[in-house]
Amino acid sequence: MECWNKIAEQNNIKKSVFWDRVNKLGWSPEKAATVLVGNSKIRPDEEWILKAEENDISKKAYIDRVDTLGWTPEKAASTPIEPRKPRKDKEWIKIAAEYGVSKDTYRKRVDESFWDPEEAATTPTMTNEQSLARAREEIAEYTKIRHDRINKDKNNLFKLTPKHYEIAEKNGICKGTVNIRVYRSGWTIQEAITIPPVKKIKRSKEYYEYLDIAKGNKINPVTFLYRVKKGWSLQDAATREPIDRKDRVYRKRKDNEWMEKAIKNGIKRETYKSRIGRGWNPEEASTVPPLARGEFLNEQRKQNSIEGVKTWLGRKGG
Repeated sequence: MECWNKIAEQNNIKKSVFWDRVNKLGWSPEKAATVLVGNSKIRPDEEWILKAEENDISKKAYIDRVDTLGWTPEKAASTPIEPRKPRKDKEWIKIAAEYGVSKDTYRKRVDESFWDPEEAATTPTMTNEQSLARAREEIAEYTKIRHDRINKDKNNLFKLTPKHYEIAEKNGICKGTVNIRVYRSGWTIQEAITIPPVKKIKRSKEYYEYLDIAKGNKINPVTFLYRVKKGWSLQDAATREPIDRKDRVYRKRKDNEWMEKAIKNGIKRETYKSRIGRGWNPEEASTVPPLARGEFLNEQRKQNSIEGVKTWLGRKGG
């Protein structure tokens, strides 16, 4: 067999192609090593095709029988083709042509969709615009049915619908925030559409004046902003001297044991706190491993992320 391999190489036939021909197609080593790639469409059952043609069976009919219907080569090459029965609706086909309905369209309507011959022959075909409009109507109807089904599903946690966005908007939460919460941060829908976002601090002229005072008092701008967000007055946030870390007294958390367990499990303190803030129970927050980049909580989130990227690329013309 090695000699045939060398002959195949001389004929620019890859070794993998040679072995596929021998093992999968049943070719002889000589044929597999000498028939040039791309220059021949010889099938391993070429002899049966020749016999089929001798029996007035076309090559296409033979291949359809073997590849599509699963017939044996012998049966496909020897079973005569039954003559087609003459159609009884030839007059309607002529009438269809007068109405601009093609023969193929008429036959599909009658044979596949079971239209009445008169209706199939006289109903005009839709224009491209009408077809698109009909398709959009059907898609919209299907989408509404799908969304209604999702809204009624009490176990649904990660599939958003327009109704969810509407509830979120009433609660002062924009659509983008809802998407990020559900599809990136792993929030449940109920959390994402009800928990109000953190209010932004209005940075007025007075705010920046006190910010300059804070800098003069060697108070970090981040510390100043954090104090204001916590509800401090601008004056206190800009003038009260920060407590030295050595002098700070930390309040011990009730779930400190769970936090220590989270750290032992490779979960950062900040991740644990964030999970608790999002409603996780301490056991889950300290034991569920963090998601690696590219991982998703469920297949639906993964698919939605993929569709989102495709949509974004489509807008960018990519």
